[in-house]
Amino acid sequence: MGLYRRGKIFWFTIMHAGERIQESTETENKKLAEKIYAKALNDVIEGKWFERQKAQSITFKEMTERYLKKYHRLRDEYTVKKLLPVFGYLTLAEVTTEIVSDYRDERLKKVKPATVYQELSLMRRMFNVARREWKWIHDNPVADLSFSVGNKNARYRWLTLEEEKLLLDCASPEWLKDVITFALHTGMRRGEMLNLLWKDVDFTGRLVRIEKSKNSEKRSIPM
Repeated sequence: MGLYRRGKIFWFTIMHAGERIQESTETENKKLAEKIYAKALNDVIEGKWFERQKAQSITFKEMTERYLKKYHRLRDEYTVKKLLPVFGYLTLAEVTTEIVSDYRDERLKKVKPATVYQELSLMRRMFNVARREWKWIHDNPVADLSFSVGNKNARYRWLTLEEEKLLLDCASPEWLKDVITFALHTGMRRGEMLNLLWKDVDFTGRLVRIEKSKNSEKRSIPM
């Protein structure tokens, strides 16, 4: 076990849970081979190695088929039909942020931004399930991609002071008024408010911190 030569090339062998992992480092340089071996050993210990192996063998099409069986939403099947010609036979490891970014840019030349937003949202949801539940991948290639394309079709509107007063006057029971006021002045979602803990409120800095939003992003909101 460990690092050894086969001809001029260094190989390594790792035993884990009764399974033998044997691969080439594809280099003759011993120092580089040692780094590759150390990285592989660390990945095996942390479970990343096996995720990478799955990501290299499971296709995007297989992921969509399993996802739709369990998490099917309205229009998902229609949206998947647009994604499969491009990503269908790529393995999950081959679907990179750069490739998805190129896809987004090309689609924006042909369809409305809201359509592209819907397609990227579905991709992100599928990769999140593959990462969190099935342990097929370690990173979501869509997670860091800008979703601003969806905002071009958005319609922004705020309540007037009269509308806000009317809403509060109709609120019942009485404690609901505080919840509505808090929501109006922070823009927080219901789930975000209900999940708040005291540690998330910074009275000194006058901030409310959201540790995990709907988009899995952290943010701070002024009080």
